Amino acid sequence: MSRAPLYALTAAVFAIAAVAIVTSPEPRVAYAEVPPAPPVPDGPPSTVSALAGAVEASALAEIEASLTEEAVSRSTSTTSTTTTTTTIATETTSAVPDASEASDTQEDPDEAPPPDKPAPTTTTTQAPPDPPPEGHFDSGAESEFAGMIAAIRSANGKGGLSRDGSLDAYARSWAKQIGESGSLAHSNTGSLMPPWSVVAENIGQGGSVSQVFDLLAGSSGHLANMLGDFTHVGIGVWRDPGGILWTAHIFAQP
Repeated sequence: MSRAPLYALTAAVFAIAAVAIVTSPEPRVAYAEVPPAPPVPDGPPSTVSALAGAVEASALAEIEASLTEEAVSRSTSTTSTTTTTTTIATETTSAVPDASEASDTQEDPDEAPPPDKPAPTTTTTQAPPDPPPEGHFDSGAESEFAGMIAAIRSANGKGGLSRDGSLDAYARSWAKQIGESGSLAHSNTGSLMPPWSVVAENIGQGGSVSQVFDLLAGSSGHLANMLGDFTHVGIGVWRDPGGILWTAHIFAQP
């Protein structure tokens, strides 16, 4: 049998493959290889034609299957690449700041650092200390002495004594002087005459009125002044900063 029909069949198959490759919508990196045609047995022309048709159909089916598989593979590869690229871009955007932002936040190496803020200071304000106590006149003690003198005079049949303002001022002045000096001493009672014709003086120092009065009443000379023939009396009491009582009693008669 002549091999011309077999060559013609093979050429037709390659032509179909070429057409399929050229008309493929996507570029390819692989190609489909046509398997060698099986040997055609000798036989009548009708049998040869049937075999040729079977070979052609088989080749076309294999080509189409190869093209379909390649197209699916490329589609999957493209989708995977796109997905990977998108994921990387998203991570990069969230992790790396924008170039303009990075330039705004970059510190200038020549810029001097801000000065340190001074540490807060704590100021403690204390109230000023109390001033040292001062001496003062004690009018209450003066009244007590006047009452005790009147009582002892009355008990001894003597009349009462009138308080005299000028004598009170003189007694106060001298009580303060001995209190500030811290020592007992008699004043110059002669400076009170005239207008007074007779003048006597008692002085004392102690912690309380009763204590000082008891000392005066227990002394004959001081008791004689309290019970003398006098008509007026002046009493002064000074308490020093320590609370000690200093007193002067001036007895007078016009």
